[in-house]
Amino acid sequence: APVVYSLPATYDLSEDTTAETLLHTINVTDPQGTTVTCSLGTSGVPFLVKYISGTTRYGIYSQSLPNFNYNSINSYPLSIICTDGTDSTTKTFTVYLIKNSPPVIVNLANSTSIPTSYTSGTNVFTVITTDPENDQLSYSMTCNPSPCIFVIYASGLIQLNTSLTGQTIAGYDLSITVTDGKNTFGPKILTVTITGINNNPVINNLPLGAPLSVAENTALGSTVYTVSVTDLDPDVHTWTMTSSPGTGMSYFTLNSGTGVITTSSTNAINYETLATSSFTFTITVSDGTATDTENLMISISNVNEVPTFNQPSYSISYNESTAGTALPNPSFGVSDPDSSDIKTYTLNCGSSPGFTMNSVTGVVSLSIDYDVDPGVLATTVICTVKVTDSGGLTATASLTININNINDNNPTFTASSYSFFTTYDVAVGTTIGTVTATDADLGIYGSITYTLDQTSLGNDYFQISSLGVITTKASLSTFGSGVTATIKAKVTDGGGRSSSATVYIVTGETTTTSSTTTPEYKSIFKDNRNIAWVVLSAITGAAIIGYLFWLGFSIYRTGWPKLNWSKSCAESNPFKNLCGDEDDVVSVYEDEDNDVKSVTSERTNEDNASRYDRSEPEPTNRSIRTVRPHPPPIESQGWRRF
Repeated sequence: APVVYSLPATYDLSEDTTAETLLHTINVTDPQGTTVTCSLGTSGVPFLVKYISGTTRYGIYSQSLPNFNYNSINSYPLSIICTDGTDSTTKTFTVYLIKNSPPVIVNLANSTSIPTSYTSGTNVFTVITTDPENDQLSYSMTCNPSPCIFVIYASGLIQLNTSLTGQTIAGYDLSITVTDGKNTFGPKILTVTITGINNNPVINNLPLGAPLSVAENTALGSTVYTVSVTDLDPDVHTWTMTSSPGTGMSYFTLNSGTGVITTSSTNAINYETLATSSFTFTITVSDGTATDTENLMISISNVNEVPTFNQPSYSISYNESTAGTALPNPSFGVSDPDSSDIKTYTLNCGSSPGFTMNSVTGVVSLSIDYDVDPGVLATTVICTVKVTDSGGLTATASLTININNINDNNPTFTASSYSFFTTYDVAVGTTIGTVTATDADLGIYGSITYTLDQTSLGNDYFQISSLGVITTKASLSTFGSGVTATIKAKVTDGGGRSSSATVYIVTGETTTTSSTTTPEYKSIFKDNRNIAWVVLSAITGAAIIGYLFWLGFSIYRTGWPKLNWSKSCAESNPFKNLCGDEDDVVSVYEDEDNDVKSVTSERTNEDNASRYDRSEPEPTNRSIRTVRPHPPPIESQGWRRF
């Protein structure tokens, strides 16, 4: 059998090996001198046994691109078989992998600065890396912020890939990673600061989460918002603003130096006149090189505004009248910017009663019968009118109510007639008597004037004073004794209303004693002018006396005159049992006590006009009140007196 002299053996192989590598030369002989052939007895491994080029010896090789991975398999025991065609010998060859050592970046983390004058392709930094195996290295890199304006090569060189002219970003953090194919190192940070760059201003309090609400009628020039900015550079900032719609610029102003937004100093905000209540303002801040822009929405809110009377006081006048009477409309002029508000009117007249107001129209009506004549109710009342809008805001004005005293009462005498006695020979100017009249009206309408109507006398014998005192104006000698003069007294008030009373003035004679003269009234028989009517009166009186004597005698004999009633048998009555047929008439005869004395039935039709008596027995002893209602109700039941 072949003899292998060099095996068993071992070999340490780097896991980074990628090329086909001779690991061992097999030293083998055959005692018979037979040719020996060697081969790999282990399958599935990245190794092979073959002739060493240019020799007759066999070698153990690692395959090309074996993809060793120490972490997975770190040793390979290989079976090597050598044979002379008849006999064979097997030996072991063990390969131990050496773990790869990672590369190490030795100059990161680090920082560097570059000016804005650098252009594309300018070297920025070189990353230095060591690797024990001197493996081929490769780099990867990310930038914050992105996009990245740098590139890194396999040598570790970092260059700009764009010009920095106009650059606004002040710096970048470069995260750099290196790998040797087996192990990775990093990332490590390289901070690149760009000097001489302008930092952009940034508006830091816009946009808002909701529109900014500004109430109408906000005072002119009031601050409503201040826009603020963040800038890493100590730059001077300038603010500008536009509006959509453009009318918003009429109501708001932006201070270009401070960013303060205020209401206009000249135009008040009136919600009711705005075409739109929402505005979008575009606000821009500039540091001279860079700008930032944000939007601010402003919403105008409606505010309940106070109603106002167009004048401080109003007045109305009307005549005294009855409850419920509407007085003239005061026509209150009330202005309210909130045109949709409902206005409510109330009236306060203090302790003065009698007035109520329509809460919608403001019209005043009398709540009581308003009569100023008793002197209790005032003719002029000053009230306060209050108007209240839908939001509860109020305004007041004065209302003067004048109630005119009208002539609504007639003057009246205290009696409908007056009788006075005098003698026909009294002196002119003598007081006959006094009539009295009153008028419930006040003022001029309550003043009264008396006059006398003496037309029936044919001459003015009497006169009346303003106090109603009647005196003689002319001699009464023509009257004589026993004469009654009838005249009319008339009272008239200041408004022309009047009434009258009858005045009887009776004249008599005078009798004279030693110290006193008194009127003597003549008997009727002493006046020849009265003889005729005295005779007539005597005859009439005698006739009356005779009738009364006869009536008394009759009552003495027969009692009081009978009261007679009748009713048709066709009608309902309590004596229908006496009726022959419906053409009959029942007659009832009563005495002075309304007791029924007799009830008869009579035939009244033309074919038999004779009278017959179906009398109820005399002692009925039934009062008429038990038979039928006592008259006059009997008449309402169809009975007729005859």
